[in-house]
Amino acid sequence: MRSSRFFFLLIGSILWGSVSAQIKLKTYTSQTDTFYWKKYEHFPKPARANLNKFTVRNGENALRAFLIKPPESFLGFSGDSIPGEWAKSMKKQLYPIDLNGDQLPDIVFNAAVKNGKGVVQIYLNRLDTFELVFEDWGYVSQLKRNKAGYCELTIGESTGQGDNLYFERSYTIRQEDHQLLFIRGKQTAIYKYTQRPGKYYDKPHTFTAQHDTLLVRASAGYIDAPYDPKLKTFGNTICGYTSAIGGAVLATEKDKNGIPWFFVEIYPDVHPVRSIFSDTGKYPTFIMGWVPREEIILK
Repeated sequence: MRSSRFFFLLIGSILWGSVSAQIKLKTYTSQTDTFYWKKYEHFPKPARANLNKFTVRNGENALRAFLIKPPESFLGFSGDSIPGEWAKSMKKQLYPIDLNGDQLPDIVFNAAVKNGKGVVQIYLNRLDTFELVFEDWGYVSQLKRNKAGYCELTIGESTGQGDNLYFERSYTIRQEDHQLLFIRGKQTAIYKYTQRPGKYYDKPHTFTAQHDTLLVRASAGYIDAPYDPKLKTFGNTICGYTSAIGGAVLATEKDKNGIPWFFVEIYPDVHPVRSIFSDTGKYPTFIMGWVPREEIILK
């Protein structure tokens, strides 16, 4: 049953263009919507950090100097705005934060730009100029510091059809002689209607898959219809694998029939096929979702 279900869905999605011309499949509409995601708590968009709590008191002069002579890399976000209005608008999205501990306010630009896609830029204050040392699409989700100074940055981003894919990227911040290094770490991806576990394990368990073929789902249960032409997938399926995967088990739930499921984080060494997660091939990405307990071997 497991193998036939996987191959039906996998072949159906991969060959959708040719199959649809011969067989009329039940597709996703407001009438066929199963609304499976309304039956449980799903994952929220990554939080947006409140950077005001990190700003320094003497930051006003640095902001003024930055806007009087903005770096060229920043001017690209000005659009067609009138200079005075542009500076006033941008100032609300600039944060003077002393990131490297040299008592000079650095500038963090954390904003949604004209195309609707967020961007984060970090400029170090060099007294007579501002040096761009970090740039990424998205927004600051977390900024952490310890006794030694700022140590970790997390970027959140929502993409895909209707911003339905959530990404988080972590960076370790390293300081060397008032220089800042941003070392990129883990990237995770999750579908916005993924079922949120009621309780996580205190310590994750590592696993490997029982078989080479495996479907990953947005919720703990088998929902194989209808076909969603926007996501190009069936039911609550979010991706499939044709090679054995491994990863970490974070939580467990039982479906309405009492079948146990695992909420997992899948290692990026194997790429999914026909996945709803776009652009994950550019950088190793840990995909999160639900798989049946019977398909998993705990280590």
